[in-house]
Amino acid sequence: MSVPHPPQANHHVVRVRRRSLAEWMGLAIWVVLLAILFEYTVASIGELESQAAVVVGALFLGLLSGGIVVQVMRGADARNRYRDENYRPSAATTTDRDVKEQDDDSRQQL
Repeated sequence: MSVPHPPQANHHVVRVRRRSLAEWMGLAIWVVLLAILFEYTVASIGELESQAAVVVGALFLGLLSGGIVVQVMRGADARNRYRDENYRPSAATTTDRDVKEQDDDSRQQL
């Protein structure tokens, strides 16, 4: 397996992450609920039912903003360098043998 090189100033790195079926289904349900709430809000405004329009519009905006926050946080989590299975923060300074020796030393101290 090759280790990715750090991006240079004139290069950009794009990571593509696959989504599970559960993530796609959650996204589909979110979009369908947004569409239903938006349609109900517009219909309530058209029928001059201000109370229903305000309540459903607030639900729509709450669901929309909540979904956006979830997507932003999921994207931030995907960009987290500690999520990478191959990332080892001590790889540049410590070898596997050094780690094994440190483990052996700590066991002997017990």
